[in-house]
Amino acid sequence: GPSPSPSDRPSTTPSVNPSRRPSTAPSTIPSSSPSNSPSASPSLSPSTSPTSAPSFIPSLAPSSSPSLSPSSSPSSIPSLLPTSIPSSSPSQEPTSLPSDMPSLAPSVPPSDVPSSVPTPCPPCPASTLIIDEITDESACSADYMSFPISVIEHVKETDCVRFAVNQTWASPNATRTYMNFTDCDTINTRCEKREVVEFDDQIGEYRAKCVDGFATIDVFIQDTVTFSANDNVFIPDLCFPKATPAGFRCLWSFKIACDCPNPNCIFDGFCSSDRDCCSQSCVDNQCSM
Repeated sequence: GPSPSPSDRPSTTPSVNPSRRPSTAPSTIPSSSPSNSPSASPSLSPSTSPTSAPSFIPSLAPSSSPSLSPSSSPSSIPSLLPTSIPSSSPSQEPTSLPSDMPSLAPSVPPSDVPSSVPTPCPPCPASTLIIDEITDESACSADYMSFPISVIEHVKETDCVRFAVNQTWASPNATRTYMNFTDCDTINTRCEKREVVEFDDQIGEYRAKCVDGFATIDVFIQDTVTFSANDNVFIPDLCFPKATPAGFRCLWSFKIACDCPNPNCIFDGFCSSDRDCCSQSCVDNQCSM
């Protein structure tokens, strides 16, 4: 049977059977083989090396350093913080929310669907904007000697055109000229009057608003030498507030297309329609300057 009192020092060999009660202090050296079952309470300090198999339940707190190798499968829940470096390959599914910061570089392939807002096109070169005369040819007894309208600039931001008008009707001069158009700044009808303009002099530069894709300019010329008493077009009160003798006044109307024409247009050569030409119109299958 057991001794009535404990020994002064431990025995040199282990007992055949386990003690009835646990020791009051741990052994100074580890056991030669692991226990048959886990301890009832955790160790006071962590192990010096990892276990050969994973735990059945997760740790209460994260590790102080990362794992030596990646997990064989992704986590069931997302990380609390983003990773410090991007992934080597894209995600299998899109993220539910957009990123806080823009990408460092654009996507390589184009989008599968078009943008909801069209890309703004740049201003059209002034020389490509087509100017059409929309005057009734029978409205006046005389006509201009060279084409009087030229486009200087297409202002895309305000949808306006800047144009110039030369006096190429009356020689040696025109008594009065009136420019009637929709003003670019106020979007109201505006009329500019000039007195005694020499032949081939510039009447002025103006900025007209494009309405439904066109800027329309009415040019009224009054001259008792060039025109006849039967030339008696109506001049709006905005341009012509005072009553003057009837006759000797004519009207020419021009329409400037504000939209960019065919980017592959030509200035000279074969054409099938006006759209093929950068300037003027297609006449007998040739772009007419």
